[in-house]
Amino acid sequence: MTKNRAAESKPDLAIGDAPLLNGSQERKRRILVADDSATTRQQLRQLLEADTGVVVDAVADGGEALEALLARPYSIMITDLKMPRISGMELIEAVQQRRLPVSIIVTTGFGSINDAVQAMRLGATDFLTKPIDTEYLRIVVQRALRERALQDEVSALREQLQEGRSFQNVLSKNPRMLEVFELISHVAPTNSTVLLEGETGTGKDQIAQAIHQVSQRPGPYVAVNCAALPETLLESELLGHEKGAFTGAVG
Repeated sequence: MTKNRAAESKPDLAIGDAPLLNGSQERKRRILVADDSATTRQQLRQLLEADTGVVVDAVADGGEALEALLARPYSIMITDLKMPRISGMELIEAVQQRRLPVSIIVTTGFGSINDAVQAMRLGATDFLTKPIDTEYLRIVVQRALRERALQDEVSALREQLQEGRSFQNVLSKNPRMLEVFELISHVAPTNSTVLLEGETGTGKDQIAQAIHQVSQRPGPYVAVNCAALPETLLESELLGHEKGAFTGAVG
């Protein structure tokens, strides 16, 4: 942060040559910048949009930032801590109270590092000191986008599971498969033997793994290709080789 906040002509960014982000994944995302410095807003917006293709919205205070967050989803919010109406700290608290899915990066001057630490405790993922170094900005934004993408994927999978469209690694919208998922949820907690029947390629092994993964069985999942075993060895392979375990077992 420049020491004279009123001097809008003094830049808060140390402009570098390295591009911030690459790839189509980042181009589909949206970033919100909240800062009462018009110069900082303009520089951050131009830099991120030009080098990444990410849509960047910029607002002048915490109140406008909260309104924007409630209006549409953002992957990242970059916010100053010292702003009118609603401060950056109050904004972070509001985001956490509403459980808004956005990664928060705070910007601060060298004289307010303690505030940045407090912001991290409230839920911010990282902080930048002004003047902002664009190379470090690149690292922080890339990391935040990756983490947000993973969190979004986890949320989507959790939603699918709650809606009954997935079970472990098995995803389906077919009503018959939803019935299978329901059966798995009832069978898995028991110690009953389960026989799965179906044509080759219908997913019997995946269903068997799903049953094992949600069961209380402590051992690893082991797949045995019974068709590849000679009839005389099948029982030995499945039931063990101890003498007396079954007729013909000699140890």
